[in-house]
Amino acid sequence: MNTTTNKRALQKQQRRDDIIQAAKALFLKRGIHHVQLQEVASAAGIGIATLYRYFPNKEQLVFAVNNIITAQMVAHIEAIDAEPINAYEKIERVFDYYVQLTDETEQQFVQFIKAFERYKSFGEQTDEVKAYYDIRREMADVLLRIVARGRQDGSVRTDIDLDVYIITTVQNISTFMTESTLTQHDPQLPVKLKPKHQLILIRDMFLQYVRAIS
Repeated sequence: MNTTTNKRALQKQQRRDDIIQAAKALFLKRGIHHVQLQEVASAAGIGIATLYRYFPNKEQLVFAVNNIITAQMVAHIEAIDAEPINAYEKIERVFDYYVQLTDETEQQFVQFIKAFERYKSFGEQTDEVKAYYDIRREMADVLLRIVARGRQDGSVRTDIDLDVYIITTVQNISTFMTESTLTQHDPQLPVKLKPKHQLILIRDMFLQYVRAIS
């Protein structure tokens, strides 16, 4: 690849990144359904025709934004996996990360994830949809590496299927995080339900279940 071609490729990638970042800011601030592609183009400093050359429709752009967010989550969990601590402590850190996402400052993120789950469609196998599956596999792979280390360091139980355990617990914590945090609980209940407190309770139960039996 010559210098001119390489420069054009970098410029194209930069423009694509600019579009995704502009869309991400708008989606998080106002919600997926309330943002028009023309607004994204304006925020990215390009014309709508240019935006369509990168993302032919809104659905592909929504997937691209979700993929960026998920990739950031994977990077965070990979950083946890790289810490010099045992597998049980890593699992605890992963659960704590999801609990942290319920904080008020992260509500836009939680709202986006919930909206994406309603919005997404897998009818057309675009590059963005394929990337979605690839990133989810990366997430699963790092979680499976963590429990694989647990089999070696003795910090977690080995009499259970740890692969099923880690995928199931993370899926459930993630689902509870998005569903409960954004749900108005029945005010007539005899107890006041606070989503973060509930999530911490679930975290503690999951951790107690996997802790190595001494």
